[in-house]
Amino acid sequence: MKKIITLLLSFAISFSCLSIFSISASRNTNYVVSKASYLNLREAPTTSSGVMEYIPFGTPLYVSDIENGWAQTEYNGKEGYVSSNYLMKYSDTHNTLGSKYDTKQTVVDVSKWNGDIDWDKLKYCGVYGVIVRMAGVYYANDRTIYIDSKFVENYTDAVNAGFHVGVYFYFSAVNQSEAEKSANYIADTLEKYGFKPDMPVFLDTESTYLMKKGGSVIRNATGKALDILKKRGYYPGVYTSSSWANDYLDDETLDGSTLWVADYRGYTGYSGRYDMAQITDKAEIDGVQDSEYLDLNICYFDYPKYISDNGLNGKGSDNPTETETASEKTTAAHETDTTAEETEKSETESMTKNVDKEKYSFGDVDGNGKLSAEDARLILRFSAKLSELNKDAEKYADIDSNGSVNALDARILLRICAKLEDLEFYIDRFNKTYNFDFDY
Repeated sequence: MKKIITLLLSFAISFSCLSIFSISASRNTNYVVSKASYLNLREAPTTSSGVMEYIPFGTPLYVSDIENGWAQTEYNGKEGYVSSNYLMKYSDTHNTLGSKYDTKQTVVDVSKWNGDIDWDKLKYCGVYGVIVRMAGVYYANDRTIYIDSKFVENYTDAVNAGFHVGVYFYFSAVNQSEAEKSANYIADTLEKYGFKPDMPVFLDTESTYLMKKGGSVIRNATGKALDILKKRGYYPGVYTSSSWANDYLDDETLDGSTLWVADYRGYTGYSGRYDMAQITDKAEIDGVQDSEYLDLNICYFDYPKYISDNGLNGKGSDNPTETETASEKTTAAHETDTTAEETEKSETESMTKNVDKEKYSFGDVDGNGKLSAEDARLILRFSAKLSELNKDAEKYADIDSNGSVNALDARILLRICAKLEDLEFYIDRFNKTYNFDFDY
């Protein structure tokens, strides 16, 4: 997705790939792991020193000092050193809302320009969600809507690989009629293919043609399209730059829609609330896509949970007019939820009481009867204290049978799934260590 670089070029910073896993609770992170699937946390600033932890690709870190190519940092309560060659600067200053939908996840967005994508490898990197380009109106003198030639393929492959998926539409409507046409095209296309995204439907507002029309035209057209999408039962949003959002958008236009802001200056400079930040269009993951770079985003709002809870995007009632509008639901969701902690505790206790204890097995921590990259992702997030496993599944997450669950267990499981490690060896060791009798 090409951005409004004309507004940001003098400030732009080229970054590499990021995936969000572990953060320091007491300090804002100022770097992320950008060029390694797993980065060694060493006891001393030398490659000959011992490795204490394997830090997952994209993990945000607080770095207190860099000297001679070594960054001093902390991960999982252990202080050590990592090579600064594999880090990039990014100051994460997003303020959480105190809602049960607060989260922090890594999302990429893709289009035909990325070429063929190795979805399994992207999953291995810990990416959580994918926003797929659907279509758009790209030319000032040709108001035809053109579908992205890889939309159906990318959407289908991303879903099949286990990603949470949303879509975006390059939006340049300058009047009510064009806005209505674009919004209905989005909804009609999703329904045509039977796609029910569990992330939002975004209007990509970065067109210079649209920008030249001024703030009033932008707000009227954008607001009209968002309103139609809400009425058709979708959870819509706007993608744009910090500058565009500050200059041309307001709460009345968004009216409860979500906002995804792009800013490549090492921080996000939008003054209002936003739910996803695009921090770079220069992410690099070797062998994942044909193009040189990917766009990388940090998502702060649990879109899949919210969309599922509220029956949006085709996930609930077949007649969206029978339920609250997306605007009403979104506005309520973003108010501070003072009872969120009690509610989640109650839901967790209920789930634990009713769980089938035979549901889980070695490595299968999501209990679906098979080993997959999703199991590895859940183990990785559990080891980084970003999410919990069901208490009956925790004991099956210690893949290397060393008495603790960490990033190395997730890595081994991924290699097992890719047939790069011997499943029989690890099950035998697990059975002996924990006195189980699992078959291969």
